[in-house]
Amino acid sequence: MADKIEGLLAGAGDAGGQKGYDQEEVASAKQVVQQLVRTCKTFKIYLPNNPIHQKFLDELSEKVAGHLQAFGPLRLRVRQFELLCSGQPVYEDLDRRESIAFKLSLDGIWEISFLPGVPKEELIGFLEVIGGAGGGQVDDDVDAAVADALDHLAVELGIAAALARLRIAHVDVRD
Repeated sequence: MADKIEGLLAGAGDAGGQKGYDQEEVASAKQVVQQLVRTCKTFKIYLPNNPIHQKFLDELSEKVAGHLQAFGPLRLRVRQFELLCSGQPVYEDLDRRESIAFKLSLDGIWEISFLPGVPKEELIGFLEVIGGAGGGQVDDDVDAAVADALDHLAVELGIAAALARLRIAHVDVRD
């Protein structure tokens, strides 16, 4: 009887009932998501021609490519304030204004997958849709119009439709 209770208690600690998962894959997913969040923040602060903007984008592209090469598609389950990989939390942010998970869940998206071969341009499009386009200061009317269009596209159509409209094929969302 005590063994049975102990077994139930041990299973209760697993997120989503997941008993077996690849710890290396989850650790890699966490690194990718952390870089995604940092890069998303730099998109709000720096103009695209700023070297810091480019550095963060390059690092994200490398982390995503490394994960995809080692583990295949990166599938993230979306909860209101969390992103999960293999049932394990890899991201949590309770701030509704900043949380990527909250933005996705608010739009009805419950899973997002990064697929092998995702080009940097599609990562940029994804970041612009979920986090706002451009930098903190916009230099000219063309950049302002693009930023406004992306913001409206995500709000009016929803994130999934905005990604489809931008022809982002290697980032799949399930709503």
